[in-house]
Amino acid sequence: MEQFQTASAGLHYPHCVEGAGACPPEDCGGGPGSSDLKVILADPAHEEHHAMLTWLGLRSATEFAPDRFAPDEATARLLRLTAP
Repeated sequence: MEQFQTASAGLHYPHCVEGAGACPPEDCGGGPGSSDLKVILADPAHEEHHAMLTWLGLRSATEFAPDRFAPDEATARLLRLTAP
């Protein structure tokens, strides 16, 4: 949800205050591909499980954290994009 707030003194902008989940990996097919990827990585017996781990550069599916979101990390990335 977007909303407007009064700027706080000493806070650098843009500033992320909340979010949900990580963005899908590059070239996975967007939202639908990301959903498929979650299913594949959750099932070690899936025929594509090992191939997807290799593609993502992971040793284990436990390294894949699609629900992880850190507002501070998002803010740091935004500030790098907007820095002169």
